[in-house]
Amino acid sequence: MSVSRELKRRVGRYEPCLPRVAKEPPVGPGWIHEIKHDGFRILAELNAGGVKLITRKGFDLAERFPLAVAAIAALPARSCIVDSEAIACDANGLSVFDLLRYRRQDDAVTLCAFDLLELDGVDLRREAIEVRKRTLSRLLRHKHAGISFNRHFGRGRCDRLPACLRSRLRGHRVKATGIAIPFRAAGLLGQGQESGCAGGAAGGRRGLGALMSDDYKIYVDAGQPATLNDGAGVLTDCPTLQEAVLAWQRLAPQQKIRATVKVIGGPVYRAHEIERLHYGPKPA
Repeated sequence: MSVSRELKRRVGRYEPCLPRVAKEPPVGPGWIHEIKHDGFRILAELNAGGVKLITRKGFDLAERFPLAVAAIAALPARSCIVDSEAIACDANGLSVFDLLRYRRQDDAVTLCAFDLLELDGVDLRREAIEVRKRTLSRLLRHKHAGISFNRHFGRGRCDRLPACLRSRLRGHRVKATGIAIPFRAAGLLGQGQESGCAGGAAGGRRGLGALMSDDYKIYVDAGQPATLNDGAGVLTDCPTLQEAVLAWQRLAPQQKIRATVKVIGGPVYRAHEIERLHYGPKPA
């Protein structure tokens, strides 16, 4: 796998395991399944010199995410390296990439920790992923607002995610020892497409990040009257929901995060939900 020279220089011994394309999720006792959240891949390193939050390209975001730094600093360890995802969540608790991209919630960014590479100077990479995750779970036994354990949902099958989660996610990550493979439903990924952004709501991404499964779509009547709120208090009445969505799409990226579309006499849709709207009845 390719890793930047800067990342090699800063982290040295460790390279993040990157995803690869799969037409369908593997099954069997050699695999576990977990949610892939939509954020920045982070190797969080604790040592005598303090805390670093290293991205895949080698940048240290410790000054940008103080809550995550405080969480790593509070861990009961002399040193550790935690593989994680830095995320910013909306009011519904879903990770929204644009909140990170436009630095809307830097003070509230948290880490979803899914692997432990080193603990107190011991290299754990040769241990099975189940062993590493159990060790990580124990390391995170004391709750902190800046970090949470990304637990897996079942072993060997991809249909064990709770129903309440399946309807809210685009995909999830499948893991074997040393391998992480985000995936979507069969047929959504074409040959050569990189699948690293599978997971929670993308909140504004285009292309691959905007692909949706039927379970993820919100089916609506396009002809309902609706109102666009641009997030700055300016309301625009639109004769149809479809026209309100088109008006939202013309907003600047920073505006889209704050803007909402409200169906007259119906629900309010925020940025991550507007991306999921699909006109017509839901298939039986």
